[in-house]
Amino acid sequence: MKIVSFKNLKTLRKIIKNENEFQIQLYTLESFEMLEGWLEYQKIEYKKAFASSYDPYTVEFTVLFKDTDKFEVANNSKVILFSNERDRRFVPYKFKLTDDEKQSVLNDRKLYEQNKKLSVCSVMRRKVSAPSFIANNLTYAQCVIVFCLLSETRFNKLLNEIKNVDGDLNNRTNIKLEINELIKHKILTRRNDFCKLNITKETIKEICKRIGLDKVYS
Repeated sequence: MKIVSFKNLKTLRKIIKNENEFQIQLYTLESFEMLEGWLEYQKIEYKKAFASSYDPYTVEFTVLFKDTDKFEVANNSKVILFSNERDRRFVPYKFKLTDDEKQSVLNDRKLYEQNKKLSVCSVMRRKVSAPSFIANNLTYAQCVIVFCLLSETRFNKLLNEIKNVDGDLNNRTNIKLEINELIKHKILTRRNDFCKLNITKETIKEICKRIGLDKVYS
């Protein structure tokens, strides 16, 4: 396999690895999958958040998606804003990969997904609760989506159901992204305007428990 250096991103890597605080905005034509793959390739731990629900005082390195202009950023935070819409609170940085680098990221992501599947199998062999394992690997928004699918399976009406549970989850595009992640991991399937859960009642209960709605679901 060809070894790639990601030489154009060495400065970015050093900042993320070594600095205690930074606020960087990435300008890029690359997909988020490429950024995510690069972070995993570099073995950099991170969390994802939408600006509307972001806690500015979190100490974790966060990749932020801009779904609103009204959000705070602390000076001592470690944040990368993934957006091409200029925000002067952030230092701009161009994120660009060569074709070889993209291929390397994609190859590494395939191995990552395979290892994740193996880790699920090993969890089940160790008799760790599979429902808990699945629930703990979902985002808050994904948990709300699963809960709302218990009462509404039509996509257009599902959006209103989600807003009724949490008014901050009101961005149609972001909800679609979260649903696509659930489909990707086979938590649910979607056909035309209808969504269907593919998980057990025990798993649903654990997911509802994560967001404090387990007493509503019985």
